[in-house]
Amino acid sequence: MTYQMCAELFVFLLVILYTAVEKDMLMVRIIGILNTFVIFVIQPLFYLTGDVNFRNRVLHQGLWFAIKTELF
Repeated sequence: MTYQMCAELFVFLLVILYTAVEKDMLMVRIIGILNTFVIFVIQPLFYLTGDVNFRNRVLHQGLWFAIKTELF
Protein backbone atom coordinates (compact mmCIF):
# COMPACT_ATOMS: atom_id res chain seq x y z
CA MET A 1 0.00 0.00 0.00
CA THR A 2 2.84 2.39 0.79
CA TYR A 3 4.49 1.81 -2.59
CA GLN A 4 1.22 2.45 -4.38
CA MET A 5 0.68 5.72 -2.52
CA CYS A 6 4.21 6.83 -3.38
CA ALA A 7 3.70 5.97 -7.04
CA GLU A 8 0.38 7.80 -7.16
CA LEU A 9 1.98 10.84 -5.50
CA PHE A 10 4.85 10.67 -8.00
CA VAL A 11 2.42 10.66 -10.94
CA PHE A 12 0.48 13.53 -9.42
CA LEU A 13 3.67 15.55 -8.98
CA LEU A 14 4.70 14.75 -12.56
CA VAL A 15 1.41 16.12 -13.85
CA ILE A 16 1.76 19.24 -11.71
CA LEU A 17 5.35 19.67 -12.89
CA TYR A 18 4.26 19.13 -16.48
CA THR A 19 1.76 21.97 -16.29
CA ALA A 20 4.08 24.29 -14.35
CA VAL A 21 7.18 23.75 -16.49
CA GLU A 22 8.08 26.23 -19.12
CA LYS A 23 7.32 24.56 -22.41
CA ASP A 24 10.87 23.38 -23.04
CA MET A 25 10.61 20.48 -25.47
CA LEU A 26 13.19 18.32 -23.67
CA MET A 27 11.44 18.62 -20.30
CA VAL A 28 8.05 17.95 -21.85
CA ARG A 29 9.36 14.74 -23.42
CA ILE A 30 11.13 13.56 -20.26
CA ILE A 31 8.06 14.13 -18.12
CA GLY A 32 5.85 12.50 -20.76
CA ILE A 33 8.04 9.40 -20.90
CA LEU A 34 8.14 9.10 -17.10
CA ASN A 35 4.40 9.56 -16.86
CA THR A 36 3.75 6.92 -19.53
CA PHE A 37 6.15 4.48 -17.84
CA VAL A 38 4.46 4.89 -14.48
CA ILE A 39 0.94 4.56 -15.90
CA PHE A 40 1.59 1.49 -18.06
CA VAL A 41 4.26 -0.37 -16.05
CA ILE A 42 4.27 0.59 -12.39
CA GLN A 43 0.58 1.06 -11.64
CA PRO A 44 -0.52 -2.32 -13.07
CA LEU A 45 2.02 -4.01 -10.80
CA PHE A 46 -0.02 -2.92 -7.81
CA TYR A 47 -2.89 -5.02 -9.11
CA LEU A 48 -0.56 -7.98 -8.64
CA THR A 49 -0.70 -7.54 -4.89
CA GLY A 50 -3.64 -9.92 -4.94
CA ASP A 51 -1.31 -12.53 -6.47
CA VAL A 52 0.14 -14.75 -3.75
CA ASN A 53 3.32 -15.53 -5.72
CA PHE A 54 4.06 -11.85 -6.27
CA ARG A 55 3.55 -11.03 -2.59
CA ASN A 56 5.83 -13.89 -1.55
CA ARG A 57 8.54 -12.73 -3.97
CA VAL A 58 8.31 -9.19 -2.60
CA LEU A 59 8.49 -10.50 0.95
CA HIS A 60 11.42 -12.86 0.45
CA GLN A 61 13.41 -11.41 -2.45
CA GLY A 62 12.57 -7.72 -2.54
CA LEU A 63 10.40 -5.44 -4.61
CA TRP A 64 12.80 -4.90 -7.51
CA PHE A 65 13.40 -8.61 -8.10
CA ALA A 66 9.66 -9.29 -7.93
CA ILE A 67 8.93 -6.51 -10.43
CA LYS A 68 11.68 -7.77 -12.74
CA THR A 69 10.29 -11.30 -12.56
CA GLU A 70 6.74 -10.15 -13.34
CA LEU A 71 7.77 -7.90 -16.21
CA PHE A 72 10.15 -10.30 -17.89
